[in-house]
Parts: sequence; structure tokens; C-alpha cells
Amino acid sequence: MPEQEIGSSMEAPDTPAVQDVGAAAASLRAEIARLDLPLDDVIDYAKIAYETAIPEATVRKLFAGEPVSHEDLNRSFWERLKFLRDTRRRPDGKVYTASEIASAVGASKEMIAKLLSGERKAGLDLSASLEMFFRVDAGFFTISGGQALLAALAPTTQRVELLTLLRGRDVQGVAARGGLTDGSDRLTEALRAEIAGRTHAEDPDISEIAMTVRSLPAGRRSSVLGTIKSVLGLVKSED
Repeated sequence: MPEQEIGSSMEAPDTPAVQDVGAAAASLRAEIARLDLPLDDVIDYAKIAYETAIPEATVRKLFAGEPVSHEDLNRSFWERLKFLRDTRRRPDGKVYTASEIASAVGASKEMIAKLLSGERKAGLDLSASLEMFFRVDAGFFTISGGQALLAALAPTTQRVELLTLLRGRDVQGVAARGGLTDGSDRLTEALRAEIAGRTHAEDPDISEIAMTVRSLPAGRRSSVLGTIKSVLGLVKSED
């Protein structure tokens, strides 16, 4: 794969557009408010920044309803590479040298040095190798900022939807999926408390949820049940 000059376009277009991402953040913020949960206890700004390379300040601005530019949301290849080198370090805490990166991805030291200095930008094959080396998702260097942000927000969005379902709001419209309760945060605790508190067999909310789950297609029903089991700690860990 030939080397690409800095001026060449490798990033995906900003789809969804910045305004759509802002609308998604506003919608999530409003739903969190309706659940009476503090926004800063639910949104992990630092984690989102770590996963997307979008500055934490930019993520906070989005959730504050402040304007964010295309440039704020979409980082260049060079900025993303510098971010990975600084945040995905060696076991001893030091940054990887150009030689170490070059050896791992099968490139010359000179090429890596040019990437790190912003003189050149990697082609698709080298970008894929760098993504593997720094252990980030495929497409980290090419995905738009809007797409990356929505992907990072997806677990939180899904848990908010599940909690909304459990509290009896818009039950038919909620698309809850499995794997929504990783970690230990305010939203996860609220989910667990909501489910654990509904133990009476004649609870009308429980009946409504049960009827809704039964009406779902088999694949979706299995996913929702998996989520509920995960929240209650009923999922057995694999050895």
C-alpha cells in the first residue's frame, strides 16, 4: 500500500453530522434527567475520550448543549496516532519508541517517525496494523468523530433505555439489548435496584414487562432476558 501524504483524504465523511450527534447527546441528556440521575454520574467523559480520541472538553460541551465544530469532533490521523501513543503505553508506563512500533507493524523506523511528526499519513494496511498494535477497534483512524462518539455512547444509551423500560415508560418502544451492565456506576446501580425491588409476583409493572418480553421476536427476547440476568448477577462466568 503506497504511503499517503498529509493532504490526502482518508477519514470517513462526518456522518452522522455534527448537529445530529449534538441532537443525540441532547436526547440522552433529557432521558437521564427524566430518570432523576445526575448527568455527570452517568456519562463517563474520560472513558469516552479514551475510546474515541475526542477531547474530554469537547464531549462535555456536547452534553452541555454548547456548539461543537467539525474540527473539534473529527481528529486528524496524526492527532489520533499521537493520542494512542500517549494513552496506550508500554507495561512500564513509557511511550513506545518509533523503533518498537515499526518492528511491531512491519514498517520502517523512518516511516513511523514521519507518521509521529505529522509528515505522512498511513495507508489502510498500515493503519490496520497500527490499530492492532495499540489494541483499538478496526477503523479507529478512519471512522468519523460522530460515528465514534455514538458507538462509545451505545452502552450507556442502552442501559438508559432498559431503566426506562423497567420504570414503565414507553415500554413498547424500548430496544434493550444484552451486555449493558459492565462496570460499577450510578446507572448500573439504579438498574440493579430497580429490578431487585420488583419481587412481588402481582406487581403490575412486572406483568407489563413480562408481557412485553413475551411479545418480542425470539432473538430480541433472548437478548433482553440476558440483560436482566446480567443486571441481577445471574449470569455465570465462564472458566
